[in-house]
Amino acid sequence: MRQVLRIAWQSIKENRKGLLGWSIGVLALVLLTVLFYPAMRGQEEFNDIMKDMPDALKALMGAEDLVSPVGYLNSQLFQMMLPALFLIFAIGRGGEWIAGEERKGTLEMLLANPVSRARVVAERSVALAVMVVLLGVVLFAGVAGGAALVGMEIGIYELLAACLALTLLAVAFGEIGLFLGAFTGKKSLSVGITSAIAVAGFLLATLAPVVDVLEPFEKYSPFYYYLGNNPLINGVDLLHTIVLIAIALVATVAAAAGFERRDLAT
Repeated sequence: MRQVLRIAWQSIKENRKGLLGWSIGVLALVLLTVLFYPAMRGQEEFNDIMKDMPDALKALMGAEDLVSPVGYLNSQLFQMMLPALFLIFAIGRGGEWIAGEERKGTLEMLLANPVSRARVVAERSVALAVMVVLLGVVLFAGVAGGAALVGMEIGIYELLAACLALTLLAVAFGEIGLFLGAFTGKKSLSVGITSAIAVAGFLLATLAPVVDVLEPFEKYSPFYYYLGNNPLINGVDLLHTIVLIAIALVATVAAAAGFERRDLAT
């Protein structure tokens, strides 16, 4: 396996310190957030304050109930903070592993070996997915462990579903970044465009339920397939899971096709 996925393993190995740093950061964030929950438990006045806020603001925060375990985790972590962190990580890797290395001149050294461009894209995609999955495992362990320490009642299956959905969302956007990097050869452009798509998708998915003009378009956002089912309550939605996987696969295939056709000398 190590020989078959040699490029993927090498990519993961070269980025292991960065992954470790991100894992520590995510773990610290979720533990601090979850361990603070006892201070919020039973404080219904926070929900009273939420009721008086505009619908758009409540949609952006992700929950009208801030004191229940699910409402607290959604509003403090899974609605905005964790997606932002996971997407920064994934999009950064996606933009770096083709376009970034091409700019630094290291990609040509890799392609000097008897490997096809399609294989490079495929294995880099595998490496990106593996690293995001590992970050998702850290997230699950941190939330589950913190919840056990403070007596937060949260379903393990539902928590696993939320972590899975977030992981798949990040992989999908990471592969979009990889595609744009492979297609354009410009890291800053690929990261910038992918980040803009992510921000627009987040606003579309969160505001569509309260803004009538946006409602017909909410299913065009990848965030809809992450947020729409509210996995912390409803668990895994098979259709939403398939859509996120399909986005990642289509982006990977498009990246391979675009990279094969591009002249690296330009």
